[in-house]
Amino acid sequence: MNRRARICRASHGQKATLRGHAIFCLLAVAFVMVMPEAKACSCTKPSSRSGVAEAADYGAVLAGRVIALSLDEKKSGANSAEHGRHLVHARIQVLATWKGARQSEVRLETDYLSGMCGFPFKLGESYLIYARGDAEPYHVDLCSPTKPLATANSEEKDLDAHVRKSFQP
Repeated sequence: MNRRARICRASHGQKATLRGHAIFCLLAVAFVMVMPEAKACSCTKPSSRSGVAEAADYGAVLAGRVIALSLDEKKSGANSAEHGRHLVHARIQVLATWKGARQSEVRLETDYLSGMCGFPFKLGESYLIYARGDAEPYHVDLCSPTKPLATANSEEKDLDAHVRKSFQP
């Protein structure tokens, strides 16, 4: 076989390989374009507002201790974004309240995964909680200013100074 024939055969093999790579790349791009949108937690930058100013955006503001946690799969909704969404249900012993939540215990819910903005409550821990909603179960997420009670001293003082506590055991 002469040299020219060998070059043509090698060139033909390279063309087939390039064609295969091009088809693979096109299929990969098409696959990515039809995949459902991934949703992750995305909060605006942390607020420097006072506890009182933050409270205006929430249905309940309270100090409480987590006394029970349970995991539940949300089965409602045919919407694919809702189907199979795992929620953590927290039962909170209310230590003090500044807005909403007038009972001695309240129920909260949050997403199980922090990527879905779920707040990482820990059993037995106490928190200053900013929760959304007008009734139980209130909803808490990572984007709220909810934080461990031990680190919320200035916010508690601000709330005490401006808002009369409606419940104190």
